[in-house]
Parts: sequence; structure tokens; C-alpha cells
Amino acid sequence: MIKKYNLKDSEKAYLRLEEMIVTLKIKPGELISEISIAKLINLGRTPVREALYELSNNGLVNILPRRGIVVTKIDISDQLLVLEVRKVLERLMSSNAAKRSSKEEKKKYIELSKNILLAGNQGNISNFLKIDREFNQLLAVSCRNEYILKTMTRLSPLCRRFFFKYIDFFDLKLTAKLHSNVMKSIFKSDQKSAENNSDKLIDYCYKITLSTLM
Repeated sequence: MIKKYNLKDSEKAYLRLEEMIVTLKIKPGELISEISIAKLINLGRTPVREALYELSNNGLVNILPRRGIVVTKIDISDQLLVLEVRKVLERLMSSNAAKRSSKEEKKKYIELSKNILLAGNQGNISNFLKIDREFNQLLAVSCRNEYILKTMTRLSPLCRRFFFKYIDFFDLKLTAKLHSNVMKSIFKSDQKSAENNSDKLIDYCYKITLSTLM
């Protein structure tokens, strides 16, 4: 079974803030405060403060003493470095997930595969990002390596924000298909195919990232 649990207020605050930053509702370079965010998401200042420290650790905000909190800017050079790391890690994660996922998790992979293709065909960016996030979370858990999980917790939001910012550079149908291919390989327990499809996905993202510099 894929276990579920009730989120703490700090976790709720983190998820809401991360999503707002990733989808550019809170823009890169924007100055924010605990008070304004607490009012915005209707949670107390303590959980918001905890969430902001976590976001700082994950590279989405900078906390400036006596000045406030600034949302980090999107840097193409940094994104290319992130993708270098992601390629190695996601190949391993996909291979391990193909080998170690439970039956319940593999059913979830095939469900996500169908849903992301649908989102891609419909051009539904919001649904695509939601499914992509579910995929990243499932992949991080089902690969059964807590050290990779910690690293990907930091990297995934940075990549999702970049994707949202430069969505016009991506072919959404192709991007969905590349994701779906990884999911299907994991569902089939095909480690080699999972590795190859993971590489194809990250190579495509790297190519698109480079194209934003032209």
C-alpha cells in the first residue's frame, strides 16, 4: 500500500508556497515576508517560517537578515548544472524503481502514464505539472534510496519552475510522451529500458534549456 498521512501545518505551508513559486504566482526576485505569506495562505507565522527555511535550503528563496525573504531568480547556467546531476540520479532512480517498486506503486505508474499523456494532448499545463510532481514523488520513494530522495527534494522544484517559465520552448505532447515512456518501463520492470528512457527525457530537457540562450 502507498501510505498517506495528515500533513503538518509547516508541510502544508511548504507545499502551497513551493507551488506558488514554481508556477510564478510569486515571481523570481520578489520580496516577501512571513506576515504577508501567512495572510496569503491562511496559516500561522510559525509554520510559514519553517516552510521558508526549508524553501531556502532547497534554493527557492534567500533569507536576508533585517531585509526579508527574496525569491531566487532563474539562472540558465545553474539549470544546466542541475540537469547534469538529474541525469545521473534519475537514471539510477528509474532503474531501481523498475526493480524495487511494489505492485501498488507500479499500478500508480501506469495510471500516471495515462494521465500525463492526456494532459499533454490537451495542452493542460496545470494538470501536467501536478502529474509530474506526483511522478517525481513516486519515483523518489519507489527507488528505495533515502539519500537520492533528499537530493531530488531540492532539485525537482527548480526544474518544474524552469519548465513553467519556459513552457513555450517545450513541446508539451513530446514532453508528456517522454515522461510516459519512463513510467511504462518501470511498470514493466524493465531496468534497461527505464534507464534509456530516463536519459532521453533529461537529454531533451537539456536541449531545450540550451535553446533558451539563443
